[in-house]
Amino acid sequence: MESRKSRNRSKRSAAKRATKRHTAHAFKASQVPAHKGSSRLPSVSSKRSFDDILEGEFDQSQGSSKKRKSDSLGSERIGKGVRLLAAGNALELASCTYGTRVFSLGSIVRDDKMSFWYYDASGYVRTAESLSLMEDFEKFAAIMVAFACGHPKHWGALPDIISPPTSTPYPSSFPPPSLKGHSIQMTLPDTKERVKVTLGKPIFTQYELVGRRTFLYQIKTNTVVAQTPLVIKFSYQVVTRKREQDLVEVARKAGVKHIPKVHMWRDLWKLSEGARAIFHGDNKDAYEDRMLRALVYTRYLPLKALFRTAWHLIPHMADQILDCLHDLRYKANILHQDISNNNIMFEIQDGAVNFVLIDFDMATTVDSSGEPLATPSAKHGTGTLPFMAYELLHDMAQLESTSSEHQRIVHRLRHDFESLLYLCLYCLFTMVEVEDAKIKADMAKQLREWEDQAYNSIASAKLYLCTDAQGMGQLALPTPCEILRPWFYGWVKVFQRAHSAMTSYKNQIEWAQWYKDESSSSFDIDTLQGQDRHVQERSAVSEKANPTRKPRNTTKRVEVAKKKTVPKTVVASKKTTTAKLVVSPVRKQIQKQAEPKRGVRTLAATTRSMATRSMQKGALAKAK
Repeated sequence: MESRKSRNRSKRSAAKRATKRHTAHAFKASQVPAHKGSSRLPSVSSKRSFDDILEGEFDQSQGSSKKRKSDSLGSERIGKGVRLLAAGNALELASCTYGTRVFSLGSIVRDDKMSFWYYDASGYVRTAESLSLMEDFEKFAAIMVAFACGHPKHWGALPDIISPPTSTPYPSSFPPPSLKGHSIQMTLPDTKERVKVTLGKPIFTQYELVGRRTFLYQIKTNTVVAQTPLVIKFSYQVVTRKREQDLVEVARKAGVKHIPKVHMWRDLWKLSEGARAIFHGDNKDAYEDRMLRALVYTRYLPLKALFRTAWHLIPHMADQILDCLHDLRYKANILHQDISNNNIMFEIQDGAVNFVLIDFDMATTVDSSGEPLATPSAKHGTGTLPFMAYELLHDMAQLESTSSEHQRIVHRLRHDFESLLYLCLYCLFTMVEVEDAKIKADMAKQLREWEDQAYNSIASAKLYLCTDAQGMGQLALPTPCEILRPWFYGWVKVFQRAHSAMTSYKNQIEWAQWYKDESSSSFDIDTLQGQDRHVQERSAVSEKANPTRKPRNTTKRVEVAKKKTVPKTVVASKKTTTAKLVVSPVRKQIQKQAEPKRGVRTLAATTRSMATRSMQKGALAKAK
């Protein structure tokens, strides 16, 4: 009896020790406990390697089939969890140090096995073999000594091209909390004058491990660059993408408004010039090479500073940005592709609010039909998850579940329009002051449905929101902002028509392929409005309002007639559109001559004007 009790006590103590080991991994992502007493994990004497545990590969040569299945599932789940925890630590290092390091190093330990990991903006690299602390202790000790003797650049510090202050030594601890006080040399593009840029207070850092890792600082310069406050933006951009300053310059020359003012820029260095060259050599296809680029532009104000109380200006923002997106597409052949809360800001000009679309890192150039001029080089989808169009989200879900032969959906202007709708709702959910706790909780739940779900789930929720008035009617909005709900219903009407047009177009394509019908009809794939009856009616009305005059005999009069009739036709079409669809109530309008009487201005009518008017411009531009 006594020996039985002692055996029971030893079993309970062993179980307690196993439980403690089981929970130990929550404290350190880089260490994994042994779990010797757990039936779900292998024992120390198991022949399964540490790499097998990480990758979810298991030895199923022993035990019953039911137990083997349980072992496999449990080990795979923990293996993925370990990698996620280690990557989470690297994410914190990358995001919370305001760009002070290019890469970070990590290790994962299980029993006596250790693997080393390297993280940067292009992804991660891990050692192919695990190191045994017992069998390879000399090698392990040499690695630890090398780490201890390493300089900041060996731990991921930025190269000396962004230099620390000369008056103070490099901080004794690595990494420094920010780059405040560091400086960089840049050149004014017009005068070629050298300018010393000193970084001030950090403004923004992107919570991202793989990608652009954008971070912004206030700056001071040793010479006058502009009469307005300036900021410097750093980001790791894919080397094959066109530079942001080049795209902004193309848009500026094309007459696009609501874009940022760029003053200076500089390409700093490539990831391939550092540790990536050691790992991959000349094999550039093994990873996505990125260039750290610096861009100085005018400092603008965040939307939250405005919409906290002036939420009634949200339609005004949508009106201006719709015009900007339209002009980018049809005047400059550029798609922005990343509409989000951080990429639209504002300034005050002559007492009026002017919204500005910034961050052209993800922008691309297209031809007249909206097709990208270059093959997309990024290995990830374009956009910010809460604001991505449902069609793009569904495409990303298909890419995950199917083979690499899946044909990707091309990013179109309509996707940026849809992202703008989500941004307007996001501003209400997160920026407006709300006192009602229930409404605040409901809005937070709605936002999580755009952020924390699978791609297919987010796509389904957004499709329901955009194409069903009931979906928009069920959204929780701040009580004072209920007046904007009819305005959002107007968006739903626009997207309902667009979705219906796209469905009909896809059906026609399928039927044509089935019946081998080679005849094709024109369709505006960018805005899905090319075959809508109301657009055609407005074109017909504009032609009747100002019919083209028949030219007389002389060539000179023919040229004069062309110069006069073309602009008059455009103005007439704008007049006709304005008469039927009331423009944004916050925009100041110039009185037109002989303008017909207007009905009562409603927010629903505003949406029809705002969204459809910008879409109509594409059809009218093509008609010219």
